[in-house]
Amino acid sequence: MKKTVLIALALAANATAADFSIGASAGVWNAEPSGNAAYKGDSFDLKNDAGLKKDTNFYVSGYLEHAVPVLPNLLIERIAFSSSGTGELDIDFGGKHFSGKTETSLDLNHLYAIGYYLLPVPVVDLRLGLGADMIDGSLEMHSVGQSEKADLSAPLPVAYAGFGFDIGAINLSFLADAKYLAYDGSHYLDAAAKVGWAFVSYGADLLVEVGYRHQELYLDNLDAIDANTDIKISGVFGGLSARY
Repeated sequence: MKKTVLIALALAANATAADFSIGASAGVWNAEPSGNAAYKGDSFDLKNDAGLKKDTNFYVSGYLEHAVPVLPNLLIERIAFSSSGTGELDIDFGGKHFSGKTETSLDLNHLYAIGYYLLPVPVVDLRLGLGADMIDGSLEMHSVGQSEKADLSAPLPVAYAGFGFDIGAINLSFLADAKYLAYDGSHYLDAAAKVGWAFVSYGADLLVEVGYRHQELYLDNLDAIDANTDIKISGVFGGLSARY
């Protein structure tokens, strides 16, 4: 019975979608890190101790929606983040002691592949799905005569949810979505909301978009990742998008 209901919902979801829709967006994200981390040693504050600062990085995404029964729609998204700074530290990191002027760099790049359905609800497009996040990241320290690096790279499964709507009379669109994972005391969140304005709307829409993104990476003794982290990264983004 449950299996029959799930299949019926999938069929209904794709039946409400457009026959075919494809889109892409690209832009820059001006974000600031905060929180703390530790790797085989002492915990330190990324901003106040290590001096990490706001930086500008890129994002790019693309989606494909269709009306093929059962098969999910597809979202591919790449979000990059990198920040570095210098601080006066006196800590153990990776089994080594760093004292005095130390350069720290954080890289957290995400590549999402997500399958989702558009559910049959009025007014808004409601999205639910599952996917994977291929995190490519590291936390690295350099001081006179030594360096150490913690690997933050791992494939993680994520749940996906979002909703959006268009206001055709003024060529505005709104989309909010989130990817989330919780496992054994750790959790990961990537949430964003954006507004787009179609300055060209003839066959295909060309839009300028602005929004805000917030990420949380709380990792506590995960085997796949070296460091324990309680990192937050937030900031505004803007770019261009096209949809057909």
